[in-house]
Amino acid sequence: MKKLTLLGIDLVHEKNKITDHLTRSIRQKNKFSVITLNSVMLFHYFVDRNFRKAVHNSYFIIPEGIGVSLIARLFNQKIDIFPGIDLLCQLFRMAERKGFTVFLLGGKQPVIEKAFQNIKKKYPRLKIKGRAYGYLSEGDKITLFKHLKTLKPDILIVGMGSVRQENYIYENWKKIQAIMIIGVGGSFDILSGYKKRAPVWVRDLHLEWLYRSLLSPRKIIDLFKICLLLIIVLYIKITKGEKRINKILL
Repeated sequence: MKKLTLLGIDLVHEKNKITDHLTRSIRQKNKFSVITLNSVMLFHYFVDRNFRKAVHNSYFIIPEGIGVSLIARLFNQKIDIFPGIDLLCQLFRMAERKGFTVFLLGGKQPVIEKAFQNIKKKYPRLKIKGRAYGYLSEGDKITLFKHLKTLKPDILIVGMGSVRQENYIYENWKKIQAIMIIGVGGSFDILSGYKKRAPVWVRDLHLEWLYRSLLSPRKIIDLFKICLLLIIVLYIKITKGEKRINKILL
């Protein structure tokens, strides 16, 4: 599949071809992971070594936010973006059609249960092999890994919040039994109904990230991270440092 390299990261950005490639990859039975990359995650790529390893361990890295697209334009590149929640819904439809099995992992207990119920209503033919909440003790993790080894789902969907979920997947890579593993951030909160998506007009303006940040005081810090990211990217642009990106990483 055609990929584009941005700041040392190989991005899959042909939106209309992504699910076809995911289908083929699942059928090949070779384990792989998927990251949907936004600008806050891109900031962590520069400052978090574990997350950077997780990124480079992923086979598909899909840009999901307008910030990543704007940064690409700074380097004279054009990419399609694919919001994570939209990709997840398309993934459910694809799995329903192809008969792929799914396991849901993440969120608090009432959130994952309600998300499970809503997903079953919307995608009645989707084969969900199980679900588990995302706040796991060490004992819970051992039980989960044994459960996944028995169930062997085609797709493991992990909603633990950006960066945390990618690090979790990377750190437990050998223990997780699934063909495709994808992090979906806070998508279970939306699918459960506990949180709402931005209005359509906000999404059309690609400002859903700002909408979420303004509604959640805890996410205000993400705006600060985006500002720091902009400084890093402008430095790379001015010094033409994209060719020696490894020297800039912390």
